[in-house]
Amino acid sequence: MSNKLIMIWGTIIILLVGTIYFIGVKYEEELKYISLKNELKESVKEYIADKKPKYPLKITTEELEEEGYINELKIEDKICAADIKVEKTFLFRDYNIEFTCLKVEEEA
Repeated sequence: MSNKLIMIWGTIIILLVGTIYFIGVKYEEELKYISLKNELKESVKEYIADKKPKYPLKITTEELEEEGYINELKIEDKICAADIKVEKTFLFRDYNIEFTCLKVEEEA
């Protein structure tokens, strides 16, 4: 193989690895919320099965905490709250979850 071909393949590999690293760093924060979203979705499903509300439904995590469906939402050193909007289409429900997280300062 010629040196030119090795340089081209080396550059391509470095660009691919750099792109994958950049995507990982950029979306690292969002990945933390995936399990929290899934936990909330399951709790809302239980709430809907018990309460049989009318659609569209808007519920907050505070309401779910008061009813005993979830505990306090935490991600690392942040306490979170969320607004959950549930709309029912013909066969499925659409869950739109918007988080608000605040960093908790520890007292010394």
